[in-house]
Amino acid sequence: TCVQDMAATLTVKHGEKKQQVMCFQATGVTADQFSYLKGTPPEAPGEVAVTKRTADKLDVHIGDTITIVTTEGERDCIITALYQSMNNRGEGLRFHEEEEINYVQMSGAMSANIIFHDNPGEKEVEQRVKEMNSFMGQYGEVVTASKWVETAVGVSGAIDAIKGLMLVLTILLVALVTVLMERSFIAKEAKSLALMKAIGFRSRNIYGYHTLRFALVGVVSVVVAQLMLRPLLAFCINPIFRMMGMETAVEYVIHPLEVYVVLPAIVLATTVVTAFLTALYTRKIKAADVAGLE
Repeated sequence: TCVQDMAATLTVKHGEKKQQVMCFQATGVTADQFSYLKGTPPEAPGEVAVTKRTADKLDVHIGDTITIVTTEGERDCIITALYQSMNNRGEGLRFHEEEEINYVQMSGAMSANIIFHDNPGEKEVEQRVKEMNSFMGQYGEVVTASKWVETAVGVSGAIDAIKGLMLVLTILLVALVTVLMERSFIAKEAKSLALMKAIGFRSRNIYGYHTLRFALVGVVSVVVAQLMLRPLLAFCINPIFRMMGMETAVEYVIHPLEVYVVLPAIVLATTVVTAFLTALYTRKIKAADVAGLE
């Protein structure tokens, strides 16, 4: 089945409030097949759903009547539901599929959606996409839903770039803090280190001791970071999606191997290697330096 949303920018009024709203009408699908935040889907012509952001700007609620200005005159419609969308920064209105609209005033249409009814697997979908693209030619390109969302939303690439930048900054910060703290420990414990060498401790034992305590702190830090991951993720990233129109919390997909294994391993490896290399500075401390110990 192929379905598509037709779009038109129309003037919508409620009382003295008025604004231009991107209005949609689905073809090939019914209004009850969309997701809504509150209320019931439009069940007949004269009923519409609006986004939460549009409702706030018009100061309307479910059950209120709004006036839509079309090429054929003004039309009163009842709001039956609220929904959310990232189109047009969260503003929009959806007609019932049987609403009579002169398509001359339509400004365009969303990409056509191809719905498979035999529940194919991911590999089968990719194969079908390739087959359809083989005869699409100049008429367009067929992509998977996830690829379309990635392109249309346009933030996944930016988020990946930010993630890479944050990883580099984290590595540099961890290395810098480790070096500064280890040099501080060495300076503070110089006499104690001299005594340890005087009573027979080998340099490699001192390297291991200094490296191990940073490794233990690193493990504790990683565990705490994992526990704070989801709360901080929602706190930092949800506002970005709210700016684009999302009213409810975003459901994040966590890749366990990357989040719980690879990234912590990189941070721990940076800590351990930096601590070990900095601990080599203790070679400059001799057993004879114990003479000044009080």
